[in-house]
Amino acid sequence: MFHNSKKRRGAIAPLAAILMVFLLGMVAFALDIGYILMAKTEAQTTADAAALAGMSKLMNLLQNASMVKGANNRFIPVQTSAHLSLAKQEVIAFANNNKIAGDTVEIQLADIEIGFMANPVSMASDVIETSNWPTRPYNTVRVTVKRDDVHYGGKLTLIFGKMVGLQSVEITATA
Repeated sequence: MFHNSKKRRGAIAPLAAILMVFLLGMVAFALDIGYILMAKTEAQTTADAAALAGMSKLMNLLQNASMVKGANNRFIPVQTSAHLSLAKQEVIAFANNNKIAGDTVEIQLADIEIGFMANPVSMASDVIETSNWPTRPYNTVRVTVKRDDVHYGGKLTLIFGKMVGLQSVEITATA
């Protein structure tokens, strides 16, 4: 039982052409997803470094601050608005040393939160309180890094997303 193969000659070429379009589309999609994930990782690294730098600066200033007697005759350090400003400047300086997809990171003052967390190591709550300051010194710095229309560099421009109508995406990371 042999089939006549002469009738099927060249049938693979159109099938390969159709599948090649699909395959190239998947490769383009994978490249854009990889590009987005790389930018997201860079943004998270920047947010982590900037938050740690701001917190380190705040703690160093608190260690050298003068002490006052607080409730229950416990001494607490005096935290000033100058300390908060210096911590924010440190956050901005560290963020400016990083890049997201080749563009320098811009941190605006609205992207920096400084406050008090009852248990900063717990993931159960991420609420930062700003009440009772300066009686209760702040112990938390939260930084949000963004690539959007408001920040330098704008949204992350995609490489192949334009083919399906997706020009760019916003990138956000918080630490």
